[in-house]
Amino acid sequence: MKSSSTRNRKVKYVLYLLPLVAVVSLIVTALVAGNSASIFKQRVQPQVVSGVSIIYNSGYSRHSVFGERSGTLVGRVGNQGDRDRLLSEVPFRDCSTKCSTWQPFASMEKRVSGHLARHGSLPFSLFNSPGRSIAPHIMRAATDNNSRCAVRYTSKPHGNSASNSNEMTESDVICISPETGAFVYSFFDT
Repeated sequence: MKSSSTRNRKVKYVLYLLPLVAVVSLIVTALVAGNSASIFKQRVQPQVVSGVSIIYNSGYSRHSVFGERSGTLVGRVGNQGDRDRLLSEVPFRDCSTKCSTWQPFASMEKRVSGHLARHGSLPFSLFNSPGRSIAPHIMRAATDNNSRCAVRYTSKPHGNSASNSNEMTESDVICISPETGAFVYSFFDT
């Protein structure tokens, strides 16, 4: 009789602890999963990074077990001098494959809009993260007809036999409104 009541208590404790363990696991996974701001800092020139005030950071999400990931930052470059300086130089650190210069959004709209639609969307979140409510408005302002965008390209993976191995794909996209300083950065890695 004594061993049966001890076993029942142990089962009861395990049942109480399971939800707690599940919640803690989700929180730890979210914290360890990654951060779009760290990718941004690795790939973009320091003078660009220092001028940007990040309002929304999507973190990054994994798209497959093969390591594909993407993320988005939305923010502002508040100082006109910082905007002018940013737009006068190539914003990316590594252009060994290919980088574009700053181009009017209108001339890159199809390519940039496609990248942002696929990889720069603001993911659903159970938590109301800071800046989440205004991020879509800033993102639209950063991609209006007066905005400028720069793109860093990488080679497409060779696993797709239907595609040309010399094809390029957008890896990183930065758009900024010279007038308002609205800013968006989006990346996708394969």
